[in-house]
Amino acid sequence: MITKRDSKGRFILGGISPNKGKFGEESSSWGNKHSKETKIKIGLSHKGRRHSSESIVKMQNRKKKENHPRWKGIWKHSSGYIYVYSPEHPNKNLRDSVLQHRLVMEKKLGRYLEPQELVHHRNGIKNDNREENLQIVFLKTHYGEVRCPHCLNSFAIK
Repeated sequence: MITKRDSKGRFILGGISPNKGKFGEESSSWGNKHSKETKIKIGLSHKGRRHSSESIVKMQNRKKKENHPRWKGIWKHSSGYIYVYSPEHPNKNLRDSVLQHRLVMEKKLGRYLEPQELVHHRNGIKNDNREENLQIVFLKTHYGEVRCPHCLNSFAIK
């Protein structure tokens, strides 16, 4: 069997098929192109109909998180923190979610947390969001004594 190859050993178009004769028959479709008639048939079979406005709305609603049967409104990040879906919250992220420990602390204080206020987990477990395990700290003084600017209580942080 004679084959045409370039200087790097690759097959050249128009040469003999590398599969020729391997499976007991000639590889007749190698290098052939579709006829005009076949191309038209392929094009017609690939054309679809446009969706109606009703079906577009149905498809958009299907993509929403709330419409998924397994959606619970809570998800766990790979870092270990729990996020809660809250699209109306002023400090939401791009996924319309807020960290659960921040929501728990906001509920306890009765106000929204400021951006420089952090919520510290006393026992170090990121998904333990009980009120008694959480305390407010500030970015500059994450460890040591912290004083809340609103209630003026002091907190000791280890």
